[in-house]
Order: sequence, then structure tokens, then C-alpha cells
Amino acid sequence: GEPPPGAGRRSHGAQAGARHAAQADGAEASPGMSVSPSNRALALRCPWEVNEDAAAGELSSEASSSAATSSQHTALQASGAWKRRIAGARWWRDAACFAAGAVVAAAGMAWITPLLDGRSPFGALLGASGPCDPVDAVGARAGGNPAYAFVTMSRAAPGLPGRHLWRVLALAQALQRVSAFPLVLLSNDTTVDNGSGSQTDVSRLLGRMGVWTRPVAPLSLPEKVLDGVELPAGTAAEYMKLQIWRLTEFDKLIWVDPDSVLVRSVDWLFETRPPQAQHYSPDCSAASHALRQISSGFMLIRPSEEVFQGLTEHAARMNPELWRLGTDMLIQSYFQDVAQDPVQLLDAFTAVSGMCLGHVPMLVYPAAGPWDMPAFVHRSSAGNECFDVDQSSQEMVVDGVKVNVCHLNPVGPWWRSLLCDAVRELKLRNTAVVEYCDDGRWYRGTAAS
Repeated sequence: GEPPPGAGRRSHGAQAGARHAAQADGAEASPGMSVSPSNRALALRCPWEVNEDAAAGELSSEASSSAATSSQHTALQASGAWKRRIAGARWWRDAACFAAGAVVAAAGMAWITPLLDGRSPFGALLGASGPCDPVDAVGARAGGNPAYAFVTMSRAAPGLPGRHLWRVLALAQALQRVSAFPLVLLSNDTTVDNGSGSQTDVSRLLGRMGVWTRPVAPLSLPEKVLDGVELPAGTAAEYMKLQIWRLTEFDKLIWVDPDSVLVRSVDWLFETRPPQAQHYSPDCSAASHALRQISSGFMLIRPSEEVFQGLTEHAARMNPELWRLGTDMLIQSYFQDVAQDPVQLLDAFTAVSGMCLGHVPMLVYPAAGPWDMPAFVHRSSAGNECFDVDQSSQEMVVDGVKVNVCHLNPVGPWWRSLLCDAVRELKLRNTAVVEYCDDGRWYRGTAAS
């Protein structure tokens, strides 16, 4: 694949972590602190996954055989390798847990969920982490280590089969390259078209990339909101993301919208204090920046059932006019006015909208060229055409010549390389993604021979 613009390797992520953690407002880490390799101990101990203990032992011996500096780098590399190796053996467990969770969500049988948690007496009999507790290499509680992960959501949309899942593939591939932590997917997709009319199980497919799939439960907007104001498009779907606060098997989560891309590590954020979120500045102007509104496209949170219940109760009480700003305003006003723990805004070095690339003051450096590539980019542009497999939306005619504008987007080719590497790795045959990943079609407009 093509190198990410402005990307640093995993070993650089810990260095960035020490610097940013020390600078973050309310940071929980001290200067020089990085993500401990001990957090990466392979700790998922379901009875049927006996190979993971051996993996943990080998990882530990590899990491301890080097000097302190190289030890951390070795642990990171080994962790990523073992995540891939054990993912295939684990897919059926995730598929079973996904199916069980879907039944629980559909039937309202929430009382079952605590029984599957490794912290319950029943769950403890099945394994230290419980059969459906998705905590492994990088987010284990074993030995008192905190559990961290990234989380996103994919939902089936009429007329757009697989659209969100293709974005999840690109995101999962990015995390394999720049992060030491896993991805959890909340989804109502169960299968995806894999060409010639065949359907592939979603949890099995993504499990091969180390992604844990969990069902999305129904979560409806309050009637008062539905009757009181015209809501922004997609608000009902955005509201469902509140369920991430219910993933209490994790200590901290970084939420990322699927229509986004990572170009370097943000693992250092896990060592800082939540809640934090991207600064919402849609037109990149000083005026919008001064409003200090959040974008929930990128957030650091601490899961809590109490917070989830508080958010849904606040949703029913909030001034309907504020709903014109969607779920972002719900989250921001809850933490500010109810929890009295305001969401901290992340700087532009960390996360911005794709529309702001090239317009946000960043590093003052005495050399020509752009020095403003953030770690996280939410949407490639207003139309978000470069984070999609619809090549027709990327093409326009300039002076009589057809041009693919995403060739010139700072992160367009990088996002495509992430998706297409995942497509090749998984041997997908879906017509839309196979054609999109044909270099001849994408670069020259003609199929490769």
C-alpha cells in the first residue's frame, strides 16, 4: 500500500503519547509516560482458546529478551502479529456471541448480558474474561491492566449494501498499521455480498482482521424530539452510538466514525482523561472555531451504564431547539450541564474535518510545504467522495479532461490503499470493491489487463 501522509510508525506513537499526554488538559499520564507493554499481554482465557496462553508466553519472552527501548517496539510488533494469528481461531466465538447478543437485543432480554461477563460468578466459571467479554491482547484486565479499544458502528442502509462495512475494513486496516489496540464494531449487518450472489458472515469476515463484532440494540429518539423539531439527516442513526457507553467491559474507548481515516497513532490518548472530542469547525473559520462545539465523530470516553442512562434521560428533557445540532449537542450539554464534567476539545494536531485540511494553523516550521496533517481526518470533504467505493462520484471533467479528484486529495489514495489491502487480504470478490481496487480503473479509467 501507499505510505500514509505524515504517518509515524507504531514506535513513534508512544513518543507522541508522552508529549501529548503531558500537554492534555486533565491528563492522567505524567510526562514521559507511554502505553505500557504489559497492557498488551494476551489475556483472553476462554477455555477453547488454549493457544492464546502460549502466545502470551512467547510474546513475553520476546519482549524481555531485548533492551528496554527495543522491548517496547518488539512487544508492539509481536502483539500485532499475534492478533492476526489468533483472530482466525476466534471468529466462531465472536459469531456465537454476536448471534446471542442479537437475540438479547431483539427480545429485550438484557438480564442475560451480565451472566456472560467474566466478572460474574457464572462467567468466571467459563473463563477469566467470560465467553463474550472481548478483551484480549491490548485491553486486558488481567493483572489490573486497563482495557482499551477503538469502537465504531456499521448499519445496513437501503440501496447501499456494504457501504459502511467497506469503510470499516479501511479503518480496521489502518488500526492494524498504526495502533496496538483492537477495534470493536457495533453492527446490524449479519452478512455481506461477496460476489456471484454469495453471502459472507460479517463477524467471521471481520474477525479475520481482529475485529470484534457486537449487535446494535434498537434505541429510539424520544417522542418529544421526533414531534418537536426538524432533525438533521442521520440523527436517529447517530443517536444509536450512545450504546458505546454500555461497553463497560472496557475502561476507555475511542469512538471513530467509520467515514474517517487514521494516518498515525493516537494510542497516547488512552493515557489521558475522558471525555474528549474533536473540535467541530465545519467551515474551518475562526468564528466557528470560537463556538467551541464538539464533533462526536472522534471521542475518548469512559464507558458507564450510569452515563448511558443519564444521556437518554437528558435526551428527553433537552430543549428541542438544541436538537437542530443533533447528537453532538446532546453529548456536550449532558457532560457540561448534568455531569458537570465538560468535554475537552482536542487540538487540530489530533483530529479535524477533511474540509479543513490545509486551512488549520499547525506547526510553524521554516520550510516550504504543508505541515498540517492531523492524526485523524473525519470525512474527506463535504461530499465525502474519497472515503467511498463509488468512483463515479470522484470523477469530474476539467477543461474537457476527466479527472479523479481523489487522486489529489491528501488522504484519498491512503484510504483507498487501506481498503484495497484489506480486500486482497480477505480475498473478497464483491464486484463493487473489486472494481474500485483495480488500479487501471482508478488511475487510468480502464480495467487492468
